[in-house]
Amino acid sequence: MRRAFTAPTALAALAAAAQLACAGCASPTYDRDGMQSRLQALHPELTSARLDEIQSLEPTVTFPARIAVGQPGGARVWSGQRGWSADELEIIEAFGDELVAAGVASEVVVLPISLLTPTGNGRSETDLEALRLGAARVHADLLLLIDVVTDTDEWSNVLSVLDLTIVGMWLAPGQHRAALTMVEGLLIDNENEYLYSFARGEGSDERVRPRKYADASLVREKSRREALARFGDAFVREASKLARE
Repeated sequence: MRRAFTAPTALAALAAAAQLACAGCASPTYDRDGMQSRLQALHPELTSARLDEIQSLEPTVTFPARIAVGQPGGARVWSGQRGWSADELEIIEAFGDELVAAGVASEVVVLPISLLTPTGNGRSETDLEALRLGAARVHADLLLLIDVVTDTDEWSNVLSVLDLTIVGMWLAPGQHRAALTMVEGLLIDNENEYLYSFARGEGSDERVRPRKYADASLVREKSRREALARFGDAFVREASKLARE
């Protein structure tokens, strides 16, 4: 009996073809040096830059303390840089609860963008001043500065030749989208910028999709969430030492 070539059968065939096509696929290529440079550029410049000034700083708080969390990229969100998404706020809330449970925080508050009014011409020290003012307005003892950078990569496999057909554009998984995100954060004293703790985290995502469904924003957002969650795990481990000192 002759078997009909149904849509599920076609999809299964395309999936098998994609596995064969991707057997020798290239891995994503990221500009890690460039990402580190971008992170460094995002970091607000701390006021105390001389060695003797840094060595003279003393902690002013006892734990648990009230912690304010800045928006990514400092106060530059006012000029068009995006703030935390709803999913990212949930991640911050989750590791904030862990900080409370560890005795590090009495409460963790994410600063709303409305409080981050620029006080000058957008320089890094101006961003830090805006963040510290925002933290003071919510009566926070400590300020958690978090910076995020993401790099993406896109390429095609041999099935992309089917993009020339209408069916292929919708069904042939010929497009790769990948993203890597780096997150770094510092916990400082909001009164004198004494550094208490810091942590890093990385996250990545990669997907193979037909051209019509190949959306780089999906891998970008997934990698951001993964990097932020890993940062949160690392930060809780490091910051928990403060409650035991």
